[in-house]
Amino acid sequence: TGHPDLGSTGADSTRKTEVWVAESVHDFAWMAGADVTLREHSFIYPERLGGDTVRVHLALLDDGEDYWEEIDAIADSTLLYYGEWYAPYPWRDLWIADCSMVGFAGMEYPQLVQAGQGIPFFRVLEMVVAHEIGHQWCYGMLGNDEVAEAWLDEGMNTFSEIRYFERKYGYEGNFTTIPGWLGEISNAEQQMLIYAAGAASEEVVPVLSRATDAGDGSYSTGFTYYTKPALFMRMLQLQVGEERFDSVMRTYVEMFAFHHPHTDDFRAILEEQTGRSWEKEFEFWLEGTASIDLTVDLPLRAWQSPGDSTMVVVSSSEPVPHDLLSEVLLLSGNGDSLLAEAFLAENLQTDTLMAAGHWDRAVIDPFHRLPDRAPWNNSTPPERTIRPLLLPLPSPRTWNTYVLPHPVFTGSAWKAGITAVSYAIPPSMGGCSSWSAFLAVPAEKLGSERADWELVLDHAVGGRTRETSILATCRFANRNGVQTISFALAARKKGVVRADPSCALNLGATLERVRSWSPYGVNDMEAGEGLCFDISAEVSDPGYRTWWNGAVTAALSPGWSDLRPWTRIEGELAAAFRLGSYYPLHSRLYVGSVNGDPPIQALLRPGGGLRGHDPGGMFLPVTSALSPSEHYFIRSGPALPGYMDDPLRYRFGLSFEQRLFSPPCDALLGARSYLFGGVGLLGQDPESAFGSEGFRANAGLGL
Repeated sequence: TGHPDLGSTGADSTRKTEVWVAESVHDFAWMAGADVTLREHSFIYPERLGGDTVRVHLALLDDGEDYWEEIDAIADSTLLYYGEWYAPYPWRDLWIADCSMVGFAGMEYPQLVQAGQGIPFFRVLEMVVAHEIGHQWCYGMLGNDEVAEAWLDEGMNTFSEIRYFERKYGYEGNFTTIPGWLGEISNAEQQMLIYAAGAASEEVVPVLSRATDAGDGSYSTGFTYYTKPALFMRMLQLQVGEERFDSVMRTYVEMFAFHHPHTDDFRAILEEQTGRSWEKEFEFWLEGTASIDLTVDLPLRAWQSPGDSTMVVVSSSEPVPHDLLSEVLLLSGNGDSLLAEAFLAENLQTDTLMAAGHWDRAVIDPFHRLPDRAPWNNSTPPERTIRPLLLPLPSPRTWNTYVLPHPVFTGSAWKAGITAVSYAIPPSMGGCSSWSAFLAVPAEKLGSERADWELVLDHAVGGRTRETSILATCRFANRNGVQTISFALAARKKGVVRADPSCALNLGATLERVRSWSPYGVNDMEAGEGLCFDISAEVSDPGYRTWWNGAVTAALSPGWSDLRPWTRIEGELAAAFRLGSYYPLHSRLYVGSVNGDPPIQALLRPGGGLRGHDPGGMFLPVTSALSPSEHYFIRSGPALPGYMDDPLRYRFGLSFEQRLFSPPCDALLGARSYLFGGVGLLGQDPESAFGSEGFRANAGLGL
């Protein structure tokens, strides 16, 4: 922090003493390293901003030269933009330190910031550098209370980070460096994604809460102190108008530079310059935990002569708590557009506006300026895109469909396959629903009965919280001669931090029909049809020294083909033990029993399970030398790796497997590797399994 003012070297030249000086700072930091290269340049403000010079020092590690190529330009852009928006950088030195050894993180101190690594195709490193330099204003010049009012530095700075990307790269796709047809997301969309996920998980505390209370992991600091207040600031900017808003911010910085401002100070300046009260907005968004969902509709068109007009209805999921101005973008099929404004009065839910002309689409909040918990319904008709399934980025406002053509080999013939996935925000991140589909048609003979297809629908059930989520899944499939209709309900409850225990409950029903021409063969699949109900419960405790997971699964079928009822009950306990920084020892104990008269696919397979049903097996044949069913180990059932090609199936199984991982071996072999050994008792009943013929054992090396 600062700059060296004095220095001296001892008589034997083994010790150097430096005296560093920094004026008007409320904190300081220092870093040292033997392998650091300095790169320096001067940034000069234009005369309209005072013309002062800032010496920018980059402290680079040996491996940081290449991917830090643009940091000089990023630093200059940040200094210029923030200087124009708020006030010129007030100190003479700015140090930017390469801390790539800590990953993608960054940290701020007065006149000294740290930044880590970048991510290919994304401007992550630029985001971190700009964000940390931005803290020289919000926290450096404006010394707010980082515990009680963290939003004044993190929220305001995240807001400025969004402005940075829009100023430099435009509104669309400013956070990615890939072509738009391949995938794109903006910094504002990224923040909206975080906000929608956080709002869907129920807010625990308001923005005006003590940030140190998040130390137990009970809520997300990113959502509470960064994203939500950043969108609150964007909302204020829209309501006030950009020119007056910039005047408010410049006055705020000028009045409280090198002092300790509070929320009330910022609000007082806002109210003085706008001539109105903002109490209700601050109370709802900063002191409360509620949220709103805005939608837009085109209910009818009123045809006039000689022109025409379009009615647009803007709605809120509940009465808005304060007057709310929102932008509406109207689009036509011939490429015309019109930006209109809708006004939702306090305690009302709708506003209707008439727009001259014939408009085919309406988009509310097109520039992500409002905190909206469900941005995917902000367009009517829904906004959709089609992109390759290479970088499936969640775009919160758009229903994205990602498509990937690929070949499929069933063991007897090649098929031309295509996979598609569509969602705005995945249900696991707070979205409402998603779907995926798969189709494979034989390349040689277009026989419909040989075509494979699958459709999966996922929907997040209401009542989701940060700790609890419920996902409903419907699946319709015809894969490799197996026709399936299934419905599943999965409920998961996790702790507030990753090391807390978690539990899950899964309920499902499957109607299955196996055709006689299934390529699996008689050793793996029996023709016929049947209905099966299943339930499973799982408990996991990811402790630091010991991790363990226990699961119990039960399946019940009223009959397979000729009313042959059967049941299957399985239980397993897996554990891992940490030595140093990794888990080298992995253990698994399994017991399972099948009763009644089941088809062969319901019996216990010594070498693990069948992989043809899940998406991971769609690219590999179910038979032949590349079969995942015979030549790739799948850890389910008794799961003894040495018996992957065992054609026999059993009704009772008891097994124990031990794995030993070794990072040095990984480095030597160039792949993740482990030694394994296992013993098992398999038979048609417990009595035969415990006999001499039921014993199995194996050991080997896994890659």
